Amino acid sequence: MATRSHIGKRNQDGSITSIYCHWDGYPEHHGPILNGHYKDEAKLDKLLAIGNLSSLAPEIGDEPHDFNHPPEGVCNFYGRDRNEKNQEASTLSDSAFQRMLRESWGEYVYIFENGEWKYSHIGDNGKTHFVSLK
Repeated sequence: MATRSHIGKRNQDGSITSIYCHWDGYPEHHGPILNGHYKDEAKLDKLLAIGNLSSLAPEIGDEPHDFNHPPEGVCNFYGRDRNEKNQEASTLSDSAFQRMLRESWGEYVYIFENGEWKYSHIGDNGKTHFVSLK
């Protein structure tokens, strides 16, 4: 069963750039990966630039791979690895981002801001309460 999530970063203008991730979005999975491998903004920007994910892993990978048989430890992207269209990251104002969360099927959201990962469970009413992902 999928645990859907959104992964993003707060930009200097307050907007949020984010992508969708289908599998394993619970904090016990995403937390160690995000804290251990995506605190470097250049690497996070590369992850976001490739777009929506099937699964998050420690490494982004430089080349497309077989979507059904991804290399161990490498992210699996819908656009790069399965050639799906319209899988780009979205950049939304904070209010539009909150609206998107309310309308999504996501269960968790992860935001990188001020050099730190924060996360929230997305409540039934779409409400979020961010706490540090330590």
